[in-house]
Amino acid sequence: MRGKHWRKGNTLAAGFACRLGVRMGRVCSDGTVTLSFPISVRTENDTRRNALVFTSVSVDPTRLSSDLAKMRVKLKQALAEVTETTNRVVAPLPLALITPKWAARRAAGIQLGAAGFPVGCSNVGDMVPASNRPDGTDADYMSARLVEPGVTRRTLERIGGQLFVASGRVHGKLSFSVTAYQPGRTNTQEALRELILRTLDEFGVGAEIHG
Repeated sequence: MRGKHWRKGNTLAAGFACRLGVRMGRVCSDGTVTLSFPISVRTENDTRRNALVFTSVSVDPTRLSSDLAKMRVKLKQALAEVTETTNRVVAPLPLALITPKWAARRAAGIQLGAAGFPVGCSNVGDMVPASNRPDGTDADYMSARLVEPGVTRRTLERIGGQLFVASGRVHGKLSFSVTAYQPGRTNTQEALRELILRTLDEFGVGAEIHG
């Protein structure tokens, strides 16, 4: 990925996710987009299974492609409040072992924010160089994506669809991976690719799309 914003990976990923969310109709009644971020709270020698917390920010998407400054401020505020958010979300986790699967799925939306159409966004930052060498030699491209085993179309329809953007950087290349489903619309790779290209063009960013 190349362009004027690409070095500001975290902010660009959020801005891209937000504008893509607009194109996919994931906008609140007040015109804002709710971005939900999983944040790692893992410490040294921390062997917890899920050492992360979700925090969310409400963003005005109208001018993001030309000015990411307000987005940057909102992200810093969200990170500063992560301790409070952690205590609120982690408190009920001990109940997870006795929670029926159907109830857990219904509650999943809570972690992605209270808005009806949250947009998930995760930036892992600079990745370990070794992760780009699956067979011992450097790969030309690398990306990571969201995987949710057992999620059915019926579930996606019930929760109003899904949009999740994951990003990371290795060897000077920034990658985005998009997981999306729009109820009542054409859900093909070609249709999603077109939305992605149009959104990247807003930011003056060029990219190669695979998959």
